[in-house]
Amino acid sequence: MGFFVYSHFIKILQTFDFLISLYYNCKVSKPLQKSETERKHIDAIAEFTKWSSVKELGVQKFTTAYCLAKAGHKTYLSPRTVEKIVFATSR
Repeated sequence: MGFFVYSHFIKILQTFDFLISLYYNCKVSKPLQKSETERKHIDAIAEFTKWSSVKELGVQKFTTAYCLAKAGHKTYLSPRTVEKIVFATSR
């Protein structure tokens, strides 16, 4: 009888351990990953910032429209979409 109780207890612990690992794999790691949309937004903002920060003799070298066009070309988005992403008021 003692061996049966011990083996049953081990199976319960293994099942519990499996459920804990399943919980942490599904619940903890997924929110840490960024979605494809968030990555595109970050890339578009970074590209726009790169082009708009270029200065020559203390003056911005490229116009805002050109920076939006370059960022859109690099990220495969339209300049209007990049403009909405960069100048969004909800950020």
